[in-house]
Amino acid sequence: MSRYVLFSSEADEDITASVEYYHGRSPGLEERFLAEVQGTLLFIRRHPGGFPRIRGQLRQAPLERFPYVIIYSVRQEMIEVVRVFNTKQHPAKKVGPHRRKSR
Repeated sequence: MSRYVLFSSEADEDITASVEYYHGRSPGLEERFLAEVQGTLLFIRRHPGGFPRIRGQLRQAPLERFPYVIIYSVRQEMIEVVRVFNTKQHPAKKVGPHRRKSR
């Protein structure tokens, strides 16, 4: 089954900030970052259960060359990308409060 990918606003912001950062470091580096994100998303689409769960239905897929993980959930016909998280940030920021389970 081919699933479509939907990005949360946080994931969009993560990608935009990362692209700006990598472009500022070395023009062209942002293209390599985006290519790796796209390649990882292609793998996720083909093997949606191929990465470990980190909380509830959320899964985490690491990028190979950049210090990022793609946080996503799988629904029937959709993969929702919740974050494209820089692993150098504090882990508590990985999944925002709106995604945490109520106690």
